[in-house]
Amino acid sequence: MSDRPLSPASFETFGDLLKYLRRREQLTQLELSIAVGYSEGQISRLEQNQRLPDLAALKALFIPALHLENEPELAARFLNLAKSARQEDAPAAGVAPYKGLLYFDQTDADLFYGREALTAHLVERVADIAMDASSRFLAVVGASGSGKSSLVR
Repeated sequence: MSDRPLSPASFETFGDLLKYLRRREQLTQLELSIAVGYSEGQISRLEQNQRLPDLAALKALFIPALHLENEPELAARFLNLAKSARQEDAPAAGVAPYKGLLYFDQTDADLFYGREALTAHLVERVADIAMDASSRFLAVVGASGSGKSSLVR
């Protein structure tokens, strides 16, 4: 590296700029991790562009730890590269087959497939319970996110 100061514009990735700023402050990854409340591994992944930066944490923790409060151009570049990293990792526009915590309903039948036998068995069990007054309880159990609510709907 030359003795000339680097321009904030010379950094193309968030991780490269973070590594530069950490070294400029003569901090190890461990020291920075302690200062901002991250693990050393998280700092390493940020510097390798393997982890997305959290903008609120950058503003509240990293900017003070890296002494960027009086360097608005550098702080702005730091945040802009973080925003760019987050946008590059954003999913493409369109309909996603995974709805997160939202349930599937009848309009999602083309996405919620492969459970015909399980659905038929559940309908049969509900019908059996409706016909038998001595049996009034049916539990649908499974791992979190396995589709129990969507199956019941």
